[in-house]
Amino acid sequence: MIKRIMGLLLLTGVLLLAGCGAGAGTAAGSASASAAGSAPAPHSAKTVEPLPATLHADALDDCTFAAGFQASDVVLNDDGMMVVHLTVYDYELFDLVDISQLAAGDTLVIDKKSMAVKSVQRDESGMVTVNGGLENGGCELVTDEDGVFYENMMDDEKSYYRVGEATLPISQDFLFTDSSQLNSPEKKSYAGDFLSDMKDSDRTFTPNATTVTVEDGRITGITQIYVP
Repeated sequence: MIKRIMGLLLLTGVLLLAGCGAGAGTAAGSASASAAGSAPAPHSAKTVEPLPATLHADALDDCTFAAGFQASDVVLNDDGMMVVHLTVYDYELFDLVDISQLAAGDTLVIDKKSMAVKSVQRDESGMVTVNGGLENGGCELVTDEDGVFYENMMDDEKSYYRVGEATLPISQDFLFTDSSQLNSPEKKSYAGDFLSDMKDSDRTFTPNATTVTVEDGRITGITQIYVP
């Protein structure tokens, strides 16, 4: 929560500085334009792309990521080790300064496609609405806890994309946290119980509800939350 507040404060500072700069520039520009009889320089269009990806399916040593798998993907391998075969997902992140300066005439590369920016609206919560938002063929961007932006989909879901597949062993310290049922209390189970529960289950784990934590190449935790 503190990180999110700091991110919003940083965004506010960037916007205020941009506004102050624009005000000073406008005053100076007006004087110059009046003296020279010329119009202010037009907006210099730019292309805004996502930050470079840092999550790779073949290098999951110490990280936390969204994942998708079936209960039947939790098994004992030939060596008697409990493993999970899963699909790794990630979502695009955008630089705070890039999005704070985004304007009509720019190009936003999002979801692997180029979007011509026709309009940009910003609200007090920090949300940036491009081209009228999702319902109008545009998009909505919100701040991440680390002070970056990501695309906000319907029901506050992230726009996940598939990174790749991996089979990872489960640590002896493994803990499954189950908050997937709206009207049921949170449940916790360790490796052995988790394996038993998955053995005869048809349960599906989706990336918008499932988070996997890996330490030293082993899964130490899986969390599943409720998603409408």
